[in-house]
Amino acid sequence: MNALQQGWVFCADGYGWLQRLTANGVLGTDGLCVDLSQLSGPPTSAGPWADHLGADGWYRDVPAAMVNELAALHGGIVDALSSHAELGPL
Repeated sequence: MNALQQGWVFCADGYGWLQRLTANGVLGTDGLCVDLSQLSGPPTSAGPWADHLGADGWYRDVPAAMVNELAALHGGIVDALSSHAELGPL
């Protein structure tokens, strides 16, 4: 699936991840969700993150609340580098 937006997110302690927003993430019934990959380390102990881990290493359809909690554990988001929107076939 094409990403509507993709970019790197960095926290105060240097922790970071690649994040993408897809059409499913915008249109989902549980609110905004994103996919995460290339994390600087495990997001947290197993818990709910394990339910989102795909075989390709992406954490798929992660609710925004979980991403916010992850960022808070690492001192909050201090920088992000984002791509332009890609409006190809969904």
